[in-house]
Parts: sequence; C-alpha cells; structure tokens
Amino acid sequence: METENNMEKINILGKYSDDLLTNPDFYLSLEGIKVLYIDNNIFSYITNCFSYVDNSQFLEKRKRSVELLIFCKKNDILVEPVYAVQEKLKFDYSEENIEKAFGYFRQFLTVYSLPNEFLYDCFVKGNKQKLDLPLVEDDYTFFKESVSKYEMLKEWKSMYLLVLKIIIENLSSKSNEEKLKNIFDFMYYNYEIRTAVVIYSFYFFSDKQLICKMNKYKQSKSFEENKENINNMTWDLYFMTMAYKNLSEKNKNSFFATEDKCLNGLMQLLMCFAAIDEMPEEIRNEKIQEVIYKIAVTRNIADYYFDLCCNPNRSTDKNRFYLKYVNEEFTQKRDELICELEKKLKTFYLQKNMFV
Repeated sequence: METENNMEKINILGKYSDDLLTNPDFYLSLEGIKVLYIDNNIFSYITNCFSYVDNSQFLEKRKRSVELLIFCKKNDILVEPVYAVQEKLKFDYSEENIEKAFGYFRQFLTVYSLPNEFLYDCFVKGNKQKLDLPLVEDDYTFFKESVSKYEMLKEWKSMYLLVLKIIIENLSSKSNEEKLKNIFDFMYYNYEIRTAVVIYSFYFFSDKQLICKMNKYKQSKSFEENKENINNMTWDLYFMTMAYKNLSEKNKNSFFATEDKCLNGLMQLLMCFAAIDEMPEEIRNEKIQEVIYKIAVTRNIADYYFDLCCNPNRSTDKNRFYLKYVNEEFTQKRDELICELEKKLKTFYLQKNMFV
C-alpha cells in the first residue's frame, strides 16, 4: 500500500518535529496508548463515505481524511472523534438530536472497521462515490449517557465568552495594539491567560492571510447567521484549548488533526508552545518571547503580553478576579459577562443595520 509514501499529505499535529510526525516507525516505537483527536471537518469527511459527492475539492479532502485513518490503523493509533461528536450535537441533547449524532458515530465506526486495503482502493487510489453497507452496531444507551456528561461544557462557554470579546474589540475603531491589550486585560482580570486564546488573538489582529478565514462574523449577515458563525469560531478555539490542555497534562502520546487550513496553522503554533513548556525553566521564557515577537502585531504588545503572563510579581495582583473555571463564583460571573457582551454585540449589529 502506498500510504506511507504520501505522508506529506497527512498532517498530524503534536509536540514533536515534523520528521518524527511523518515517520511511521516513530509511532510504533511509542509505548502506551496513542490517540489522534480529530476535528469535525475530518469526522464529516469520513462519515461522508456513505454519501454521493460530485465536488473535486471535497473528494480530495475526503481522500486525505481516509488516508489519515488508514495510517492511524496501520500504526496502532486510536482515532478519537469526541470533540467532533460534541460539535455535531451543538448542545442539543434532545432524543432526536442524540439519535442523529449516534448515526454519524456509527458511520464513522463502520468506516473505521473496514479493511485498510478496501478503504485504500475505494477512496485513495480510486474514488468510490458512496458506500452501501450496513452500519456496525453499537450501544446507544452508553453513547447517550456518555455525550450527556458534556452538557453545557464549561470550557466551551469560557471560550465563547472570549470569542465575543475578540469580535467586539474588532468592531471598535481602536488600533490593533489597543484591541489586543484590552483582550489580554480582559482575560487576566476576569479569567486567566490562555495560550490558545493568545495565539488566536495575535493572528486575528495581524495582517496574515489567515485572518480572512478566522473572522466568520460579518455584519452583512443576519443575526441568526452570525450566531452560528460565532459558535463555529468558538468550536475552533475550543479544539485548540482542549488540545493544549491535553498536552499540558503530559499526555505525550496525544496527537491532533484538522482539515481546516486556518485552524491547522494555529494548531502548529500551539504545538510549538507545548514543546516549549517542556524546556528547562531557565530558557522557557526566552523561547516564549522569541515566538511572541514573531507573531505579535507590534513589539510593544508582545512586551505587554510577556509582562502580563510571565512576570512573577503579577501573581500578587489584588485587582484580579482570577478563579478556576470550575468555581461556582466564576461560573456566575462568566455567565453575567456573556450576557453583557451578547447585548453589546446585538447593539452593534442593530446600529449597523438600522438604516439598511
């Protein structure tokens, strides 16, 4: 099978060098369970093997997703779609919606269970349009109980709050440096400095081409469409946050993959920070500063961020509200802030479209 020869097309993210991440022998040398977390894009391309598609770009992405699946199966890497299933549910835990998500999950399991040679011949070497097979059986009761545990994900709501803040700052007439300063202050005094959010914010307010796909909020869209767009932005940031949290907990055998070009670029930078976290303390801050200088819109805002997150004297700042997100008091304040920013964003929208 030719999959190993096409590894340049398979983009697995982790806190290792590209040479290792594209080497099948590296994964076979690892001890313990190896897990690849996929986003909703890859999950959807894989489940789409049961649908007819007549779109060359979509078919190419499906081909790459199936090729990734084959690579993982051959190298004993468990493919975990938990974040994708959560996004499919979109916090709607009605029986009908859970059954729908369960159907997608069974489609994924069915593709996963097929022989590698069959998948390769159908979707990589060739391009079979549609599978016509019975779905594998699975325990619906267990699936329902499992997904219900994630109802009202606390971390997702916190990322939603920060996405709202980013969008509102973007709508203001301030300089990008001022916008970033406000976002970092907001995190520092109301939540905590999150590496994933810092990377997301630096890129959002940069002149890099990624920004055109990062900002999905458009005032020309209807209010309902923009609510969906904000949620989609939050899922991207949530995937980044959970990836970094997973790696910060020393789960070295955790890997990640996405077919979203913008998210992939952000995740590569995130993996760089995860690798820096494991460096000796005496050089860690210096390495962080080097990376921040490369991605910051100005050196001033880079220095401001560095002082905010790395200055040991900041830990005694009495003006901070800082509480862990599991704390009930934080949960209450976070929900109040969400309500406040949603109202502000709606006001922005109404003012913009009042005379349209």
